[in-house]
Amino acid sequence: MHTPGGEIVRLAYVRDMAPMSQIDSRLRDVGLPALRGLPGVLDVHVARRGPDQNGERIIASVWESTERMAAAMGPTVEEATHADLAPEVIRQGVEILPLAFSLRFPSESLARVLRVFRGEVKDGFVNEYLEAARAGAEADAEHGEGPLGLFLGFAGERNFVTVSVWPDWSTIQSRTGGNIRQPIATRHAQMLVRGTATHYEVLAPATPPADAQRRQVAT
Repeated sequence: MHTPGGEIVRLAYVRDMAPMSQIDSRLRDVGLPALRGLPGVLDVHVARRGPDQNGERIIASVWESTERMAAAMGPTVEEATHADLAPEVIRQGVEILPLAFSLRFPSESLARVLRVFRGEVKDGFVNEYLEAARAGAEADAEHGEGPLGLFLGFAGERNFVTVSVWPDWSTIQSRTGGNIRQPIATRHAQMLVRGTATHYEVLAPATPPADAQRRQVAT
């Protein structure tokens, strides 16, 4: 499912509990440009969960390899953040996952919604699920009705995390079968034991570095 030395996704979760938090502007104006400038970065997305100024923020980055990430961020990569944030910012956790595949689709639309789907594939269905998930995203993109990018990584043999970015909520609804009352729907559910989704509002248009734009990669 994953080629050694291949692409990885890093998910960092942070919160700022200050009454007049400036975390969004710091992520957008300081952290995002700084991270995009690091060698080995392919995609960067920063997003917020809910309207609360003190709510959870996610910093999602895709790297060429674990080695490139470690070289760019230093030996304390597990604890490091992507941004020059104030000391009072709470680091809630970091996940680093090898990617089974990563897809990027050229589009004039801006990324507005980031979706993190966590699931467990039924025993014996891993390869079938990967093929179906990839084929579905590619088919949607051909019709201009899918995600702008989709990155699927595994945390174990059958547990996976899919990070996808979308132009709007209505596109997510049409492609996953979800709605306001049931936002956690997904396709190919018959191959899953369980699954749950979290949605974030993208803080700024996320544009990959120039050498990664309009490129579709599978590892």
